[in-house]
Amino acid sequence: MMYLAAKIRMTDSETIDVFLEGIISSAEAVEENYLKRSAEVIKKNIKDQLNSIKTSTNRAGHKHMADDVQANVVRDKYGYKVARIKGGKRTGTKWHLVNDGTYRSDATHFMDKAIAQSESEVNKIFEEEMNRGGF
Repeated sequence: MMYLAAKIRMTDSETIDVFLEGIISSAEAVEENYLKRSAEVIKKNIKDQLNSIKTSTNRAGHKHMADDVQANVVRDKYGYKVARIKGGKRTGTKWHLVNDGTYRSDATHFMDKAIAQSESEVNKIFEEEMNRGGF
């Protein structure tokens, strides 16, 4: 039979609380910066992908999907912060059709390509923000 023993030395509990609050606030700042910077990288790559498949249209009031990309950081329904990159009011409803295709049109997979293209840069941003936060 094996016994484990540990010594616990209690220090001032306020000091521990202040230390833990500092870690929490640093982690929240890292999370916010990471999500914002990553969202901008992915947004740029999505715009590049959309511009590569762009066709010319002379209709008045026409707005192309590449000109209507939005990126922001929001809380999801579970309370976690997430980066949301999506189309605007005028083009957002078309994204899944262009990305996945229909029985009449081929899929472009512009979202998948942009995310894959962004992966190494997003990892680099994560490392930079963790170092900046002291982790």
